[in-house]
Order: sequence, then structure tokens, then C-alpha cells
Amino acid sequence: MSVAIYYWPCNSPHFPPPYPAGCNTTTGLPWVSHDGVYDAAAVNQFDSEPMGRMAASIITLGTAWYFTNNETYAAKAHDLAEQWFITAATRMNPNLEFGQGYPGGPSGGSGGIIDTARLIHLIDVFQLLKLSKSFSEQTELQSWFAQYSDWLTDSPHGKAASHSQSNHGTWYDAQLQNFALYGGRASDARTVAMAAASQRIDREILPDGEMPLEEQRTKAWSYCNYNLQAFFNLATSALHSDVDLFTYTSSDGRSIRKAVEFLFPYMLGEKKWPHEQIIPFKFA
Repeated sequence: MSVAIYYWPCNSPHFPPPYPAGCNTTTGLPWVSHDGVYDAAAVNQFDSEPMGRMAASIITLGTAWYFTNNETYAAKAHDLAEQWFITAATRMNPNLEFGQGYPGGPSGGSGGIIDTARLIHLIDVFQLLKLSKSFSEQTELQSWFAQYSDWLTDSPHGKAASHSQSNHGTWYDAQLQNFALYGGRASDARTVAMAAASQRIDREILPDGEMPLEEQRTKAWSYCNYNLQAFFNLATSALHSDVDLFTYTSSDGRSIRKAVEFLFPYMLGEKKWPHEQIIPFKFA
């Protein structure tokens, strides 16, 4: 369960009156969106941040095992994975029915699916840890990701996310591609990879490399880079399905490379970023 990261009580003291129409100034309901302004106090009350810490811990432990061959690290990584994905009393159900809901609004939505993008890098670490005697058996983990892949494909939230033409759609594809491969759904992963050129690159990147939906955000530079990160992740995993998105170029010139080339002059300081960026401008 997680809360929408940019939603705040409609009467929050962080934002001066007048309050939005329909705001109950006693209860603060319904919560309203302030794009790009992160509500850390609300977000940290739920499961998104603990999931992030779990994933980061397993990645660190798995990497430590790989370079040291110390089974203590692999055993701890196994314990954390078992608690989060396998043990009935503590595991996360393989769905995000209650991802990024907010008080006074829906209890969850397709936007919450991006929460599990942080699990993608776990797959690489799980593959490394297959060589460890403490983590060699991964059938139950693979089953969890197979079930989650099915939910992403079949649920109303998943179907809605698949139709997004912003970074949410790109990260949806990147997740489904990675999770389906690990969960033994190779045909599903290939279906995602085969459609990505027309469904993602052609729709989200303009011929000059701009990503207009990301440029409309209050953190446009951040979101352009975030979407490009998703494209790189998707393209890398698509290679396992024998699909090369890195070299794909549409008939009018749209490509991942073109998006990189568009951002380069701003990263190098040769041009000034022309879109809104409410947090400090960074090179990533």
C-alpha cells in the first residue's frame, strides 16, 4: 500500500489559500495534487519506502557476496527476499491494487505501478545469487514475479498503465519485460519488446528527440531523464528477447539515441533548459 507522492491535504499549510473548490478545511479532504512537490511525511507512513530499502539492501548484499564470496551476505539477502516475497505471514501480495491512492480519492490506481520499478534491479542480483549455496533455489521467487507479471497484464490498473504514453508507460513495459523473463514468461516478455518501438518510442519521442509529456511536468529535466532511464532499461532487457530497440529509428527519425542527443547540450551547459524545473537542475 502506498500513497500518491505528490498529493497533499487540500488545506495543507505548505500551500497558501485560497483552497481548492470543495476543500473541507476541517478534514483536509480531498487531498489534491501539487505536481513535483514530494509529500515525504505521508509517503513514509506506508510501504513504498520500506520496499525501496529492502531492494537496496538485497542489491548491496548480493553485490557484496559476488565480490567477496562471503556467504553471510548471500544468506542475509535470502532472508530479506524470503520475508518480502515468500513467507505467507509477511510477504507482499503480487499486485498493486492499493498503489498510490490518496485520502478522499481512489484507494489505488495505475500510477502506483511505478512503485515497483525499483524491483527491476533485484532480478540482476537474483541471477548472480543463483551461484550462491545460500540462494541457489529461486523457484518461489520466480513464481511471485510470474504472478505479478500476470497481474500487470490482466488487471484494470495494469491495463491502464500499459496505455500511458508517459514515463509511466515506459516503466510499465520495462517492469513487465524484466519480471516476465525472470518468471518464465518469455513469450510475454517478447510481446512487450516487439511492441515497444511503435507503442513507446514512436509515441513518446519526437523526431528531434523531445519528450513532450515529460516536458510538461514541473520537474521537466528530471522526468525526461527518468523516462530515458526507463527506455534504456527496457531496451537492455529486450535484447534477451532478440529485439534491438537501441538501434531502432522510425521513418521520421524517432529513436532512443535522438532523445539522448537532444538532452546532451543541456547536460553540457551549452544550452539553457527552457522548461520548468522546480528542484535544482542536475545532470541526471
